[in-house]
Amino acid sequence: MASVPTQSSFNNCADYRSPYGSKVFAKSQMFKACLALQESNSFVIETGFSTSEGFRAMHVKKSLALAFQSKNTKYMLDIVMMHVRLWIKSRFLEGEGKDIDVGHELSRVMMKGMVEAMFRYRMSDEEIETFILLHQKAWKFRKTSFAMVFRSAAPGYNDARMAGKQIRKLVRRFIEEYRSRPLYVCNPTVIDYLMKDTNYCSDDDRINDFVTITGASYDTTAYTIVWAMIDLCHHPFEQDKLRKALHFAKPHERSNIPELRNTIRESSRLHPVGGTGSFRTMAHDFFFEDFVVPKGQLVMASLFNLQRNKQVFENPLTFIPSRWNSMKEESKSSSIPFSSEGEAARALLSRKQL
Repeated sequence: MASVPTQSSFNNCADYRSPYGSKVFAKSQMFKACLALQESNSFVIETGFSTSEGFRAMHVKKSLALAFQSKNTKYMLDIVMMHVRLWIKSRFLEGEGKDIDVGHELSRVMMKGMVEAMFRYRMSDEEIETFILLHQKAWKFRKTSFAMVFRSAAPGYNDARMAGKQIRKLVRRFIEEYRSRPLYVCNPTVIDYLMKDTNYCSDDDRINDFVTITGASYDTTAYTIVWAMIDLCHHPFEQDKLRKALHFAKPHERSNIPELRNTIRESSRLHPVGGTGSFRTMAHDFFFEDFVVPKGQLVMASLFNLQRNKQVFENPLTFIPSRWNSMKEESKSSSIPFSSEGEAARALLSRKQL
C-alpha cells in the first residue's frame, strides 16, 4: 500500500490561504519538499505541461481535450476494461484463493491497459516492471543543502538521473512504433492528437508529456480503487448500501448510479492519490495581499489539506458518501481532483471497475 501523508506533514508548507481557509501556497521561498519534487521531477520529464503555465501548457491541454472526447474515452475505457476483466478472471474467478496485493497487481494491469489505450503501444511485462522500477528510483532522490552544493555526490542523485534517461528512452518506443504504422486510424486517441500537435518543438518535448501522462495514470487509478475498497471494508453499512444499489440498477447504468459516484468521491476526498497536491511553475508574478509569488516559482496546492477542511466538509475525517447528495456546488468544486482535467476519466474508470 502506498504511504499516506499525515496532516502534520503539510502544516509548515504555506502561509498563503485559499478562500476556504486551507493552506495552499508558500511565500516566495518554497518549502523544501517542493524543491525536492522539482529536482526529482526534472530527471524524468524536464519541462512538461503538468508543471508549466502559459502557451506550453495550453496547447497540450487543448490536444488532450480533443483526445478525451466522449467517443474517444469510450474506446479507451473498453481497452482498459478488457485488461481488468482478464485480471479479475485469472486472479479472482479462476485463482487459487491466495492472498494478493491488489494495489501492486492492479497498478501493473492499469499501466498495460492505459498505455495501449492512450498510446497504441502494447507494453511487455518486462517493460512495465522496468518503467515502474525506474519511476520509483527517479522519485526517491530528494534535494538537500548537501545535494545543492555537491550534486553528483548526493545520495541517489546519479541513480535518479540515470533512471530518468532510461524512462525517456523506453517511452520513445511509443513514438517509434506509432510512426511505423499507417497514419489512418478509426478511433483517434491521445498519441494521435499529441503527434499531430505542431506546437511541439521536438519529439523530446512530446516525450516529456508522454512520460507525465504514463506516470500519472497507472498507480493513481489503481490506488483510487484500492482506497475505495478499503473504505467499503471498514464501513459494511455503506458496502451493503452500494451492493443493493448495484444489484437493482440496470447493467448499463451501474457506473453512473449516485451511490457509486459518491463512494468514489468520498474515498478520493479522504485519500487523494496525489495528496501532496498539484504543482505548477508560475508564468508571471502573482500578487495577493502582502504576498508575492514570483515568476518561475514552483507552487503547490495541498489536496490533503483542502479536502479535509472542516470549513467546507462537516466531520471531515469521517467516510460519509451521502454527503455528496446535499453538497453545495461551490463546495464540490473546492475539492480540486473532482474538477481537474484527469479526474473525469479516472473517476469513470474507477466506477466501472468497482
